Amino acid sequence: MGKLLLGVLVTVFLILGLMALGLSTSLIGGGPPSTQAQRDIPAAYLPLYQAGADSCPGLPWSVLAAIGKVESDHGRSTAPGVTSGANFAGAAGPMQIGIGGKAGNTFAGYAVDADGGGADVYNPPDAVFTAANYLCRNGAARGADVAKAVFAYNHADWYVTKVLAIASGYAAGFYDCSGLMLQAYRAGGVELPRTSREQWFAGARVWNVGDMQPGDLVFYAYNLADPSTIHHVGIYIGAGNMIDAPYTDFIGAVRPTAAASTTATTGP
Repeated sequence: MGKLLLGVLVTVFLILGLMALGLSTSLIGGGPPSTQAQRDIPAAYLPLYQAGADSCPGLPWSVLAAIGKVESDHGRSTAPGVTSGANFAGAAGPMQIGIGGKAGNTFAGYAVDADGGGADVYNPPDAVFTAANYLCRNGAARGADVAKAVFAYNHADWYVTKVLAIASGYAAGFYDCSGLMLQAYRAGGVELPRTSREQWFAGARVWNVGDMQPGDLVFYAYNLADPSTIHHVGIYIGAGNMIDAPYTDFIGAVRPTAAASTTATTGP
C-alpha cells in the first residue's frame, strides 16, 4: 500500500514539474495538438479552436475542440441543424448553440462576429468563438472551473466526462483537476472515474481532517450538503499540504485505496 501511494505522489509531482517546464498542459494555456487531434480535426477547424480558446485565457483549446467533436464531428455531421435549421431542441450550427425552443436563444446572448461578416450560428468562426465566449462566461475564464463551464453547455455529467476524455486525447498532457488525479492513481495501479463528482464515490470517506493521509483526494463543493455540486479535487501530500486545491469550500476527502462503503481513519 505504501508503495502504491508513493507511486501516486511521485507521478503527481512529475506531472506538475513538466507543467512548470512548459512540457505539459495545465488548465491555463494550450499546448500542441496530439497526433490524434491532427488526424481527427479538419485543417480549417483546428486553428479556429486554438484562436477561439485564446479569446478566453484559461480555456484549453482541446476542450473547445472536444465540444465541436461531440456536437457535430467538427461540422461534418449531416444531422438536422448543423448547416441549416435546428435540431429537435432548437440548437444549430457546428457547435449546436441554441437559437430557440427548448435550448433557448443562447446564440443571441453570447454571439461573436469573428470574421466581420455578421454573427451567424452556421458560420464556423462565429460558432466556435461564440462557444468559447459562452464557456468563458460560465466558469472557464482563467481556468477557474472548466468542468462547470462544460456542464453549463450541456447539463449532463456524461457530457462533461465525454468532452474531457476527448480533450485529453486531443492535447497530450492535458490535465484538469480530476484528470491529474486519474493519471496519478492510474500510475499506481488504481483506476479512478473521470470527473471530480464521480471520484467522490471512488473510495472510503475521510470526514476528519486530522485523519487524512498522503494520497487522499480532497474535494470542494458549492453546497457542502450536496455532493452533486462538487467542482474541484486536489490530493493531500501530508503535513497540512495539498496539491492544486486553492479553495475554501471543503466538503470532505476520499481514500481510493479503501472500500467506498467504509469510513477511513488514521492508520499505519
